[in-house]
Amino acid sequence: MPRTLCLIVFSVLQSIACRSAPPKLDTVEAASPRVIAESQKPARSPEPAKPTVSCGDSLIDLDRWMSDGLLVIGEQHGTQEIPRIVAQTVCAVSASGKTTWLTLEIPRDEQPRLDAFLTTGDEAALLEGPFWRRDYQDGRSSEGMLGLLREARRLRTAGRDIRLLTMDVPSTGDPAGQDRDSHMAAIVAQKRAEAPEEPMVLLVGNIHASRKVKIPRPLVWRLAKQGVALKTLLVETSGGTAWMCGSSCGPVPVSGKDFGPESRVIETPEAVTWGYDALLYLGALSPASPAWRK
Repeated sequence: MPRTLCLIVFSVLQSIACRSAPPKLDTVEAASPRVIAESQKPARSPEPAKPTVSCGDSLIDLDRWMSDGLLVIGEQHGTQEIPRIVAQTVCAVSASGKTTWLTLEIPRDEQPRLDAFLTTGDEAALLEGPFWRRDYQDGRSSEGMLGLLREARRLRTAGRDIRLLTMDVPSTGDPAGQDRDSHMAAIVAQKRAEAPEEPMVLLVGNIHASRKVKIPRPLVWRLAKQGVALKTLLVETSGGTAWMCGSSCGPVPVSGKDFGPESRVIETPEAVTWGYDALLYLGALSPASPAWRK
């Protein structure tokens, strides 16, 4: 075949081959069923942030006064200020992350209601208890005490492990003639033996909080006798008014000693003589009326 004809044939064949070659496709890796399934899942909503906890400036040096794990505060019932400072102290103690016990001079049969209140916040159900509705409203069932329970619930809702412990004799039946201090001491000593590493703040009437009162033998005297380590503070004030019961119940003037405008813990020889480790000075008091009224 002549050379010119060969070149023409070759060019035609090459042109046909180029036109018939399939186009080159970009390779796409097929998604696996797992990847598709993951992409179809709904986006996970972020967990709600827990409420922040503010305790304020604590009046009590926890390294000093909580060193035994049990702090007893001897109060004058029926005030706004004392439950408030106890709430602040519980807040500061619970910041350690440990289970923290708030122990109150409330009858044992109220324990289920208090536990339910920590969970539900249902105040109406709490105030159904006979302790809150008794005629003798001596200040332990006051608005101030209800405020303390509200604060305990606030801390628990914010993630603090707060527990409530009632220790008084049951309000049902006839509590008259029962040795209340012996009963309360047994409850507290048992709990301290069960959970010695869990701090406890205990609020009780000031006579019960003394190591030295002889008749009747008070709660703190009995705890010390059983070897329960503790610190005890007596609330001191510059005076004011508290809700108290005598021949009738209502706001009553109370006396005190003026240590100035600053609330603080004061160590004095008198406090030790009276059976306490120090004074918890809070300035002037104001009354807290009953949380429930007819």
